[in-house]
Amino acid sequence: MKHLLFCILFAVAIGSSILGQGFRTDGAVRVVLTGAVQVVNDGRVAINTGATLTTESTSVFRVIGANQTLDFGAGTTLGTLLVGGSGSKTLQRSVASTNLTVNTGTTLVITPNVTATVNGSLSYAGNVTVQSGGALRQTTGSTLGTTTGTFTAQRDVASKVGFGYNYISSPVVGQSIISVLAGNPFANNRFRYDATQINPANRWIAATGAMAAGAGHTYLPAAGTGTFNFTGVPNNGNVALPLTGQASDRFNLVGNPYASPLRLSTLFANNTGASGISGTAFFWQDNNNNTGTGSYLALNAVSNPAAQAAVGQGFFVLANSNSGTLNFT
Repeated sequence: MKHLLFCILFAVAIGSSILGQGFRTDGAVRVVLTGAVQVVNDGRVAINTGATLTTESTSVFRVIGANQTLDFGAGTTLGTLLVGGSGSKTLQRSVASTNLTVNTGTTLVITPNVTATVNGSLSYAGNVTVQSGGALRQTTGSTLGTTTGTFTAQRDVASKVGFGYNYISSPVVGQSIISVLAGNPFANNRFRYDATQINPANRWIAATGAMAAGAGHTYLPAAGTGTFNFTGVPNNGNVALPLTGQASDRFNLVGNPYASPLRLSTLFANNTGASGISGTAFFWQDNNNNTGTGSYLALNAVSNPAAQAAVGQGFFVLANSNSGTLNFT
């Protein structure tokens, strides 16, 4: 059976006419390979809905050609997913791989509600774009290889009119807050929060320079909507952010440091004790009525066990002491 499945997929790899007719299975497909599977097609690359494609971690699944949409079906796990050729390869369904490699000359686009999970090495000599609502998830032990291409994580914002504020956090290394807000008419109104200031009026500090991993920032936006582009090497691995405060104010403006959603219950569980935080995150909700008024949405692990902070999202946490460390994993 193993040899039969390999022959079928080998035929798919070399015959665009077979791809045009479609390759269908009514059950799960498990392919055990010691070599490579190569798909060469300028149209749609897809595994039938409901099927599962699994390859050994040493296998290479190559997608090369011009503009393509990629739909590997539900629950697909690959060895190395190698994206090459030219144009854009648009990932339309979540996929996991041991390694993800994007060659020069092409762009991998991760669409909203789609996650590309990398358990091993991420390398991109080409481009990777994570659209707002999409995710690049690197699991524990995942590493970065070649990063000579361009990695961009996008965040669409419904900018509030008047004095509305949005809280943001960078999912990439060294992102300048000035550059991410470039083109926004209120780009000079950008702030971080310093709870150590005795006078409450002085706690909002003008923000400049690079956005530290895990740190939150806010800005005064223009009316309308827009897309922020965070461009750089994605933050990876554990992130430790110092917490500060004083007896009257130990709130810290922090944010999701990763290019994938951050589960709040995990954040709370990893930051208990005197040097940690309370088990609640506070997200600003503007009234959008041109007055700058609003309220905070408080989320905790008990009432909201599945709550997540989106890519690029900032929020407040309450430190348990005047100094400590917030650990992201």
